[in-house]
Parts: sequence; C-alpha cells; structure tokens
Amino acid sequence: MNQTSPFRLAHISDLHFFTPELNFGLFTSNKCRSLFAQLYLLFSFSSRRQFKGNVESLLLFLQNQKESIDCLVISGDLTTKGSKKECQLAMEWLEQLNHIPKLILPGNHDVFQKRKGRNSFIRLLELNAFDFSVENFLDKGLTLVNFRNGWCGICLDLTNPKIGHAQGIFSETLERNLEIILQEVNQPCVVMGHFPLANIRSQWRVLLRNESLRNCLLRSPYVKLYLHGHTHELHHRIWKNSERELISFDSGSSLLGYNPTWCMHELFQDILTSCWYQLENESPIKLGSFTKRL
Repeated sequence: MNQTSPFRLAHISDLHFFTPELNFGLFTSNKCRSLFAQLYLLFSFSSRRQFKGNVESLLLFLQNQKESIDCLVISGDLTTKGSKKECQLAMEWLEQLNHIPKLILPGNHDVFQKRKGRNSFIRLLELNAFDFSVENFLDKGLTLVNFRNGWCGICLDLTNPKIGHAQGIFSETLERNLEIILQEVNQPCVVMGHFPLANIRSQWRVLLRNESLRNCLLRSPYVKLYLHGHTHELHHRIWKNSERELISFDSGSSLLGYNPTWCMHELFQDILTSCWYQLENESPIKLGSFTKRL
C-alpha cells in the first residue's frame, strides 16, 4: 500500500440544530411524554446553544479542506428534537458541503419521533455516500461501506425510540448482525456509532450493553478505530484485551457552546495520525495531534 496516500476522515458530532417549537407530536413519543420533557427540550440548550459565527466558521473550515477530506463522519445528534424543521436546518447546512462524501448517523436526539416507515431524519441518511444502504441500516441496524486505500467502515444504529431520552442500546440482535459482518471483513475497519463504549456521567446517558459492543469490536483483528459522539467532550481512549487494542474518539460537540471541537484523522493501513481542533473567537485552532501504529 502507498503510505503517502492516506484515507482522510473529518469527524464532527452533536451539531444539535434547534428550533424553539412546541411540538405536540412529542407527547406520543416514548422518549418524551411529559410537559417537563417538552420544556427541557425547549430551554435546556439556551446556555450551550449554537452561535451563528461558529456555524459559519466550521462550515468554512470544512469547505477549505474539501480537497483533503475523503469522508465527513457525523456521528449523531444533528438535531435536538428530531423534528421536520430541525432536519431541514441540518439539510440546508449539509447541502453547502455537497462536494464532500458523508456518513451521517442518528443520535438519541434525532429519534424522538422515529416511527415505522419514512420520517424526517431518513432524508439525511439518504445523503450518505460509499454505497451506504439505508435499507440495511434501518432493517439490520448497521451497514458496511467500502473506502479506498484498503479501509472499510461499519455504521451502527445504536438508537432506540422506546427507551430513555439519552440512552441507546446495543441489542442482542444487533450484536449477532455485527458479528456476521465482522466475519466478512478482511481489511482495516473503522466502526462508527453515536454512543461511547463505556458508561458516562449517569445511568440515564448510557449505551445499554456497551461492554458487549466493546468486547465484540475487540474480538475482531481488523477493527482499528471507533468514532462516536454523545458526551459533548473531546477525548480519546485506548481499549485493550490480552491480544489487541482499539482506539475510540469522541469529536466533542462540534457546534454547541463557545468553543466547539472536531477531529481530523489520516488512515494508513497500519498508521493513524489524528489532529484535534477547536473554534476560539470563531477561528479554528489546532489543539494537538498524535501518530500511532495500528
């Protein structure tokens, strides 16, 4: 393999496009049945909202990097309530990045109103590139995509509209489907989902059966990297078992608050180079980087 030509991933997450609408459709959602939950969604983002300058600055950064981005990964929570208006805001922003191939995943906020059949967020899934199968993703909870330079990716749907507002689940059915896909993989692989591989903060914000997902990924010799969001905090961890290790990255919230963050990864077959960025006074600054053999 040509080590001078990596596959370049830009990783952003938790954009949380928001409209202050009182949506009565949420009252029928398993995730949001009370007036209190409605009010929480209306006002909880007031202290960590999107700032227009940051929205425009991140867009400009990605546009300026278009020649060096092979894939833009958005690991969930593009919206706050999953409403049609919020999905349209996200769509309008993403349409300004049409020149960059994308992989868009749902987060817990995107599925408040998820129903059988078509819904607003599916329009965003249809923007995905790399032969992303929306049908497989919705039916089996995952889909396999092929990148160039010998890498592939697996996109996971870890959301479930029938459980807690900030929770996800790695179900036993999804575990079986993932194990089948991993048996077919014979090249370096990036796995992408919204939730981290361990508990965070409280039991109300966890991925149920997260340990099962972590162990499943560690059993595969080809899974090198796991990209996620949800925590709103920029960080990475190295997971190990007796035979191998796995690196996980959270891009942090890429549009909320005063100093949004994101990551840029360069993937060689056996080497990873990662850089972390933050907006400060609407200007991107490089926080740090590292190179690691995979």
